[in-house]
Amino acid sequence: MRITKTLWPEFKSYLYLDRKLSDKPASISADKSRFNKLASFFCTKDFNRANFNMFIGMMKEKNYSTSYINNFVKTGKHLDKWLKTNVLVDYTFFKEARKVNYDILTPQEILSLANVKLKYAKNSKYINQRQQVLILLLAETGSRVGEALGLKFEDIYSTPPYVLFKDTKNNDDRRVPIGSELYNLLTTLAKKGENVFVSGRGGKLETQQINIDLKARAKAVGITKPVWCHLLRHSYITTLLEEGVDALDVAVIVGHHDPRSTLRYKNSLIGHYVDIVHMHPLLRKEIPWESRTESLKKFVGKTFDPQNHSIGVTLNKDDITISIKRIGKEAITDVIK
Repeated sequence: MRITKTLWPEFKSYLYLDRKLSDKPASISADKSRFNKLASFFCTKDFNRANFNMFIGMMKEKNYSTSYINNFVKTGKHLDKWLKTNVLVDYTFFKEARKVNYDILTPQEILSLANVKLKYAKNSKYINQRQQVLILLLAETGSRVGEALGLKFEDIYSTPPYVLFKDTKNNDDRRVPIGSELYNLLTTLAKKGENVFVSGRGGKLETQQINIDLKARAKAVGITKPVWCHLLRHSYITTLLEEGVDALDVAVIVGHHDPRSTLRYKNSLIGHYVDIVHMHPLLRKEIPWESRTESLKKFVGKTFDPQNHSIGVTLNKDDITISIKRIGKEAITDVIK
């Protein structure tokens, strides 16, 4: 069986009607691109396992990423089912190296990224305000950047404050609660169209533009770790998991159908799991006093906002003293500055 580019309309119908794949423009464009590459190869060769191996081998020789090659394996397996050739039924995917040890952003770093003022060629005031709100939305909801850029003013609700992300990656609408401060920032942002986040002229924003701006902001505030849009989502998920929030609840908030996807974001640094295993009664005696102090301070910090309360944990020779003092409004203003 030979494959030509003229078969795309029929294959497209199979993908999005029979197989129920995402029919978003970006997904269709990517699927068509992969199909055309396969068609260019198989227009003169039979679609069989040996030739498919040859195609994949050529891609590996060109040092394409494992993720990129696996997308062609996926398209090939769909073609195999559609053509009923059944030569790739048991064809497996290449094992992808798991990305671990992301250095997540701290709350202080996120605020510095959001609040720094950069100079732009035009519309500096609006762009700085827009970027501030966008960064806080990504950081406080764990949303994908595409979901945030697709947010419309009509999808912001007040009682209780929440946003409605439509047309998400999983084709589900998702309601995510937000804080009152973020709600006020969203609803008071200058309107230049139906979408909340647009260019200075009211046009469409692209993820690449946001990533470039994030890097400039990181440089301006002295953050040396790599910063990009998805790191805000990763930081949100990782932080909630480390604070003890149930993975199922986090999965619902961030739009993961499979909680296992959520757990991939769990901090994988060995030090994190050293603390966990020492919670076992047989190992608890090995926890040093200093670590107990930090654990207590972290636990108290979950209940009392450190921006509004001064939390002190003092380690003495035989005991630990915890002090919690409410900060006055003037002091809060000084801290924020």
